[in-house]
Amino acid sequence: MTDAEPDPEVTRLLQLVAERPTDSALRFELAKSLVALERPQEAIPHLQQARQNPHLRKPAMLLCADAFDMIGLPDQADQIRRDFNDPPDDETPPSTSSVVPPKPLNPSGGASAKDHPSESDENS
Repeated sequence: MTDAEPDPEVTRLLQLVAERPTDSALRFELAKSLVALERPQEAIPHLQQARQNPHLRKPAMLLCADAFDMIGLPDQADQIRRDFNDPPDDETPPSTSSVVPPKPLNPSGGASAKDHPSESDENS
């Protein structure tokens, strides 16, 4: 297939996206097809919209980074990958209330010194 020939899958997805422009899953499928056809520049706007969907965030971001690499923008690709590895601003850090404190070191049924070698070293 040459660049001049339209891809039937892309044509179908473009029509569906035109009918349902807020459908993130359709935009993501369209973007995947565009990237597979080595048309990453066309895919990027669809990926940027698709990644707003929490269920598509990870795959859309990774594919967007790949698309930036394909068009020769490795810095933008790396930034997306760095942002992806950082927790989003709207996520709270894990609670420390679920941390279990160490067992006490006492002869009345607590943990033995061998369970906590660093603490037994301090006591010797």
